[in-house]
This record gives sequence, structure tokens and C-alpha cells, in this order.
Amino acid sequence: MDFGSLETVVANSAFIAARASFDASSGPTSRDRKYLARLKLPPLSKCGALQASLDLGFENVCSEQPIGKRLFQQFLQAHGQHVPALELWRDIEVYNTAGDDLRPQKAQAIRAEYLDPQAKLFCGFLDKEMVAQVREGPAGAGDGLFQPLLQATLAHLSQAPFQQYLDSLYFQRFLQWKWLEAQPVGEDWFLDFRVLGRGGFGEVSACQMKATGKMYACKKLNKKRLKKRKGYKGAMVEKKILAKVHSRFIVSLAYAFETKTDLCLVMTVMNGGDIRYHIYNVDEENPGFPEARAIFYTAQIISGLEHLHQRGIIYRDLKPENVLLDDDGNIRISDLGLAVELKEGQTKTKGYAGTPGFMAPELLRGEEYDFAVDYFSLGVTLYEMIAARGPFRARGEKVENKELKQRVLEEVVTYPDKFSQACKDFCEALLQKDPERRLGFRGGSCDGLRASPLFRDISWRQLEAGMLTPPFVPDSRTVYAKNIQDVGAFSTVKGVAFDKEDTEFFQEFATGTCPIPWQEEMIEKGIFGDLNVWRPDGQMPDDMKGISVQEAAPSSKSGLCLSVTLSVASTPAVCSRSRLGRGVTLRGTTLETAARPPGTSGPAGLEPLQEAVRSVPRLPWARDTPSRLDNGAARAFPQARAGGPSVEKPSSLGPFILRAQASGSPRGPVLVSEPADPYLLTQVGEKGPPPGSPRGGRAGRTPWRGVRPAGAPARVGAGAERGGGHARSVSIRKVFLGACRRKDRRPDVPTPSPATDRVEPQREQGASQCGAEPAPPVSSSVLDGSPGAAGVTLDLVLGRVPPCPGVRRMQGDPTVQNPDSRHFSLDPNRLAGLLAPILLRYNPSQ
Repeated sequence: MDFGSLETVVANSAFIAARASFDASSGPTSRDRKYLARLKLPPLSKCGALQASLDLGFENVCSEQPIGKRLFQQFLQAHGQHVPALELWRDIEVYNTAGDDLRPQKAQAIRAEYLDPQAKLFCGFLDKEMVAQVREGPAGAGDGLFQPLLQATLAHLSQAPFQQYLDSLYFQRFLQWKWLEAQPVGEDWFLDFRVLGRGGFGEVSACQMKATGKMYACKKLNKKRLKKRKGYKGAMVEKKILAKVHSRFIVSLAYAFETKTDLCLVMTVMNGGDIRYHIYNVDEENPGFPEARAIFYTAQIISGLEHLHQRGIIYRDLKPENVLLDDDGNIRISDLGLAVELKEGQTKTKGYAGTPGFMAPELLRGEEYDFAVDYFSLGVTLYEMIAARGPFRARGEKVENKELKQRVLEEVVTYPDKFSQACKDFCEALLQKDPERRLGFRGGSCDGLRASPLFRDISWRQLEAGMLTPPFVPDSRTVYAKNIQDVGAFSTVKGVAFDKEDTEFFQEFATGTCPIPWQEEMIEKGIFGDLNVWRPDGQMPDDMKGISVQEAAPSSKSGLCLSVTLSVASTPAVCSRSRLGRGVTLRGTTLETAARPPGTSGPAGLEPLQEAVRSVPRLPWARDTPSRLDNGAARAFPQARAGGPSVEKPSSLGPFILRAQASGSPRGPVLVSEPADPYLLTQVGEKGPPPGSPRGGRAGRTPWRGVRPAGAPARVGAGAERGGGHARSVSIRKVFLGACRRKDRRPDVPTPSPATDRVEPQREQGASQCGAEPAPPVSSSVLDGSPGAAGVTLDLVLGRVPPCPGVRRMQGDPTVQNPDSRHFSLDPNRLAGLLAPILLRYNPSQ
């Protein structure tokens, strides 16, 4: 058995399966929920310092960055006075990419809808003379017809509308996305697949971003090999150039990070393989491309080269191996390791770089050169695509570099019959020995090349918009790469040690995400649409205040689950998600803080809760329930601190026990409340502390656990994120409300230690009475209003926690049945509305 071939088959199958899940847009099935959950917008309190570090120019924020452009356009749409400018902007962009048959109709529509003073969307901000020229000009629909209007529209939007945008919630949302974009990303975010190829410093493998399911190619540069071969400078140049350019005809850099052994560049995956593979290996009996296919690829390469040259970058390594096909059959230029960026004011450079047979004569002679060297390489590449051989050597011919150089400098290229006259003329113009006579980049563009008769059937406007159908579409079930055993492997590099300078270089290299590709990924995979949620009343969205809709709570045998998020930012609104056993999940209920009734001294919203619990049938064991709240409970609220009377609590509520559990940790309760006042989360034991006692209890009684006495530091138990120190976010995952007997409701409770200001873990014996293990020590800083505090999430579960004789929960139904067959139930939305006003009154800053 050929185990090498078997390895390739297995690796290809896994790669194709992952690729198919992505291609089919089955986002959720190809995402890792753990990493998807990390893509959450932060509260605005975390974004304040970010604004000063951003380039807030209009073009950068509202045009170049995809998410910035979308949010700015949403802002314009929400403000009626800016809608005409927005619609004109959009329609001109549509016109610029429309087919020639549709452009006259669209041009007429633009004139009628935006340039007619009687039109509803008339753009009065446009210069009258400009409007008259466009309206009264030729009836044709040529390129650039509305370009002056587009420039004037963007200039208008960059003034007052843009300043209004910077003061709006839409810009705050942009800051949230920029914060999320800046979060660290490492190798754990990616799942590796088969090796696609190898280079001088490492390998290239296919990979998948776990959070979104998007496929990428990961170029791994071995650290030791880089240092041994002095490749640091080239690696950094390639990384910086890839991060700087953004074109549909050049591979995009999305992420840059380091591992223990490699520097990694995560780039656009090109599943179609390189065009050299297609020239020689797809149809070995008839190598080469039809002329029309070669012309299409050449046009796209020209657009990619123009993008580089407009940014002062000389490619220097154009060849068929570095031109890759994507899933749709469009090409991208790759491997910019030999590229060089000209400094400001510099027009030429010097240096030997490239591949023998593709290097221009002036470069071989050691002279200074400019962008023209890339167009000589383009001529060689076009020739090879059609002839299936190079212009200066036959396929498979072994030629010394010295001989090959002499041929490039002196020989006249001959053309086989496969070349049309137009194609031959174009190649000859590219392969001119004299760079001054060579066809190429002139006057800041490649218009001279576009004017060639060779491209008479190419619509450059649609080509650059990605709207032309490629002549060849790769088979999605085929991996266009060599067998794994043919790719080869690197030998181990020994005798290389890293010092401080090496470590600093690695850290400088690993910059994380690249803004534009990352934002495009968020939009393409639906993350932007999922998180960019606005309130219908135009008020601040909940996520900006630290309130976010959490993932659905896990199914609970105890029945009703209600997820409520509490914000440290003292917000009055909360999103809830209710769940009935394993049944239907109700999403998006909005809860508002109830106003405190006049003349009452207790917390706002208490009366509705009292009214609700009166309707709950009294359980047999509830006769010894305290009939009033202790004064300690009232100290949790500012309204109750004035020494007013204690708030009466109906005795029909019955005994309950509440348990709060740290998010992501099943290690037991960190907050327990006595049945006397479960909705205030203030008491533990039979009775609360004596009046005036801030914490603790009388001898022989279970210590009282207050939410927060006046003036005391926050000591509410809550689970901090792994890693120690100040938690970045806090989530109390579950709070259980359940009926229980007296003997089941006296667990030992974690008490704050004044010396350490931390919550000590529960004793195992007490915790076991609640059906949970002891909780670890928890930092008390998580709810004190510090920048690290992000809020507290409570999942309220109505049902009993410890088993109680005579009481059973019917699975999938929020009904508790007592021994006398008396039932009660609470509608989840009603319960949410009753509990939220109470819980939301707690403000840690008080």
C-alpha cells in the first residue's frame, strides 16, 4: 500500500469537506461556538481610550473600511436630510459597475431623481453649474459621467454630516468594532488542514478560522530558519506590504501572529491552485491556455500590478507559480517576499531579485530600475501561458543562469502560430529590452496597456468590480496542489538560539488582525449582522451599556430558564431570553425599570412583585416563613436608607433558596440567599442581621450576606475569568429559585474576609446541601465600577434545587406540584417583567 498517497487522499478529503461547509454558507455548522462567543461587542466604557489612536479622516473611516462605510451609511439613512446624498452615492456606484446595456437607463434615472429641482430626492447641495452640465450634456452613458457628482457628494458628506456622525451612536458602534478588531488572535483560533506548498522559510497550509468558519492559507515562516538565513528583513517587508495593499487581484493579509516555532501570515486561500499547475498538469497532452483565457488572466494581473505601483511597490517576482486562482476562477498575485517599496520621492531602486528567465534586462545588467521590470515579467508570463514554455528556454531545458542571462539580453523572441497578431504585438511591447520603450505604468496608471486591441472585449470597469465571468472555474471537489509526499519536508534547524532582539522582532511582526480583511470577514460570515442590533426607539443599544443577549441557557430538567443581564453601568433596560424546558426559546423581551410608587419607602417595583407572589398558592411548609423583610435588605437600595419603615413581604411566597454560579465553572455557589427575600439577594439563614449591623449575624446563626451596605466595598460573589487579577468580564451563570424544606435551606455561605477583601470558599459540607461543590476564592473588584467590570448575567431558574419530598417538577413545564395536587405557574415574560425592576435597582456604585 502506498501510504504517501493514502495520506494525501485523507488530507484532501478533510480539506474538501471543510471547504464545502464554507462554500455552502452553512455558517453555524462550520463555526466553533467557543470562539464565536468571544466575538462580542464591548461596552462603551472599554472604547474610550481607543478613539485617540485612530485615523478619523473621512476617507479612512467612511470609505476604505467596510464596517465604517456601512455604519456611516446607516447613520445617513436614519437622518432624513442626508438620504438624498446617500442614495445618489449608492446609485452612482451601481452605475459605475453596470453593464453597457443598462447604463443609459440608470443614467437617466440619476438625472431625474437627484438633479431635477422638483424631485423628492433632489440634491440641493450640488453646484448648479455642475448639475446643469450633467443634465444638459450628451445623452450617452460613458465612464466617468457622474464622477464629478460623486466627488462633490462625498465632499459634502465629509463636512457637517460627518461631524454629526462622529457625535452619534453609529460612530460609537464603529469604536466597538475597532475594539473587537484589536483583540489578540493566535494559533488557537485556527484549525490547520493539509500542506499546500513549501517556500524558502517554511510551508503554506490551508486553515479555517474557528469563530467564523472562513477558509484561509497560513504561511508559516520558521523562526530558526529565518534567523539562520538572515530573513528577518524580507519577512517584515512582505508582511508590511501585504498589510498595506488591498485589491481583489492581490492576496490579502488577514492575520499575523507568532507561535513557539513560526511566524504566521494568514492570507486569502486560493483553492484553484497556481496557473503553472494549470498550464502543465491539468491537461498534460495539450498544455497551455487558449488565448482568450490567457488574456483574461493578463488583464487581472495588470489591475493587480497597477494597485502595487500606485503605492510605490515594485513586485519583482511575477511568474506563473505566483499567480493563483480562487474558487470562482479569478486570479490574485501572491508571494510578495521580494517586493520593494520605494521611499517618498524615490523613482528607481537597485538590487538583484527575481527568478531567472523572468528578470528584465536592466535588472540583469545591475542598473537602476523602476516599475517597468514587472511588465517585462508580465510579457514572459503571458508568453508561457499560451506557448506552454518560456520565451528564452524550452520546457524542461536545463540552462545555466549565465547562458539564460545572455539570451534575455540579446535574443529576439520568436512566436508560435498559437499567437494572434494582436497578442504577438502586445507581448513584443512588453518584452522590449529598453525600459523606456516598454509598455507599462505611465502617468500613474496602466491606461496604455488597457488601450491595446488585445482587450477590446474586456470591460475593465466590470473586471475591477469582479462582475465578469472567468473563462475557467476550478472544480470544488479537486485539490489543485501536489501530493503531500511531493511537497517535501524541511530538515530540522539546529544550533540557533534566540535573544532579546529576536523576541522583540517576533512581537513586532505579530500585529494580529488587519482591519479591512477582518471587517470583510465579519460582514461576509454574518457576524456584523448578528451583532449590529439597534433599538427601535433609537436609544442606546444594550450592548453599549454592558447589556448583551447571552447564548441560550442549557436545557434544564428543572424547567423554566430566564436569562437576564445586569449592567454595572446602571442601565434601566435589559434583554431577556426565556426558555421552557427543552422547548421553544423566546428571545428579545425588553424589560424597563418600574417607577417607584409615590409615598413608598421601599425599592421601586416591589409592589408588583408582591402582587404577583400573592397569586402563588401557599405551600404546606411555608407557614414559618418570615412575614417581613429585615432592614438589612433595604440597605441595598438608596431609597430605603432614609430610615423608613421596613417593607412588608407577603407570607404566601414560601421558602426559597437562591444559588449563583460562576460562568463557565460548575464549581458551586458563590452567592446564596435566604427564602425571606430572594428577589433582593440579601439574606441567608432564618433571619437577617440585627438592624444596623453591616454584615455578619448573631452568634449561632448563619451569617448574613448583604448585596452591598451603604459605603461598603462591593463584596458580591461572582466568578472572575480565568487568569487571576482583575477580571475583564463577570458572569454569574445561574441563580436558582426553588422550593425546599427548612432543613435544606441552611447551607454554609461564603463570607467576605476584611483582611483580604476576597470571598472565602464555602465549606464542602454546606455546599453539598445545595447540590454543588465549593466555589474558589473570587476577587471582589469585579463589581466595584472599575474599568474591568463588564456586568453580571443571571439565569433565573424557577424550580427546586435540592430534591424535596412530595414536590416534583414536570419536565418541560413550569409547574410545581405539591402533595395536595395544587399547582402554580408563572408566565416567563411576566416573571421577567416582575424581577427586572427589582434586580436592576442594584447599582454597585451606590
